[in-house]
Amino acid sequence: LAPGFMAHYELNEILGEGISSFVSASTRRRDGMTTATKFLFKERILVSSWVRDRVLGTVPRELSILRRLKHPNIIEFLDCYEDEWYIYLVMENHGSHWSCPPDAAAAAASATSEGLAATASDAPTLPSLLDANDAASADADAELGSSRDLFECIETMHVRFTEHDVRFIFRQIAHAVAYLHARGFVHQDVKEENVVVNAQFHVKLIDFGVAAPIPETRDDWFDTFHGTTLYAAPEILRGDEWRGPEQDVWASGILLYTLVFGRRPFSE
Repeated sequence: LAPGFMAHYELNEILGEGISSFVSASTRRRDGMTTATKFLFKERILVSSWVRDRVLGTVPRELSILRRLKHPNIIEFLDCYEDEWYIYLVMENHGSHWSCPPDAAAAAASATSEGLAATASDAPTLPSLLDANDAASADADAELGSSRDLFECIETMHVRFTEHDVRFIFRQIAHAVAYLHARGFVHQDVKEENVVVNAQFHVKLIDFGVAAPIPETRDDWFDTFHGTTLYAAPEILRGDEWRGPEQDVWASGILLYTLVFGRRPFSE
């Protein structure tokens, strides 16, 4: 690992991994702050994704965009490093660790196996899924495989939010997306996996791996989709070019539906 990184951070457990990167919990040595470090495989970063940033130098676009954003509902950029194989993106670590009571998990699994969605009355709520000890020590004693995002909350833990909770959560997501567009960027992959949530329902938008500047002219509209197909707007599925913000709005609508009903509106 990069000596500069190791001098300032201590590496902890893996939080998640994908084809081109993985994320580990980390701790900032000077103050004990819990952080998250995303390791991007250099050889898997598209040539077109490298940009020249006036502060960071030549880096993946994701770092350059995130560095310029400052919003309570967008994950905060803290630092970056690199070595021969990886780009290190250090961010704040947001979200609570989930612990599903055995009886609640069994009930949810049973309902799912019978083809029934858990109702608002019998599904475990978010507070009931948070183990008190884990919540109190989440920053210090994170467990491998513990969850922090809305996908795990909805799809794995079978949480059903109240209308009040949905309003509170979605308002934050909408503010984050609106701020992003106002700054001249599009996320292009808004979905529940890319929203982390804590025990108080405070959420932050993460993963700017396919984010990009909003095209200035019609000739520069996007023609290659790198997001999630189930969240793609109709014009993208038709093979048309698109500007960007409208896709984020469409995907936000899919996410809102998922928050309300516990499932996506489209299966394919």
